[in-house]
Amino acid sequence: MIPIPVEIDAMLAILNLPKEMGDNGIFKEHRTLVLETVRSIVLPEHYARAIQDDIPEDDPFLVSFRFGFCFLMLLQSDY
Repeated sequence: MIPIPVEIDAMLAILNLPKEMGDNGIFKEHRTLVLETVRSIVLPEHYARAIQDDIPEDDPFLVSFRFGFCFLMLLQSDY
């Protein structure tokens, strides 16, 4: 599984938000901005792995990137 970007349905589940929020276009609009934010704050080799590799679902690397992406998406939706 590729850690980021996280699909909207999975992101809503991680953030414990109602599924109806998936229709909110803001999540789709901010996806690129959040990816760039993640890229700017992590080591380049970690970012490359997070967008390309097939990582086991229980790997802490995958979990941390997915959660980080989701919470940054939530943060960006406030602007």
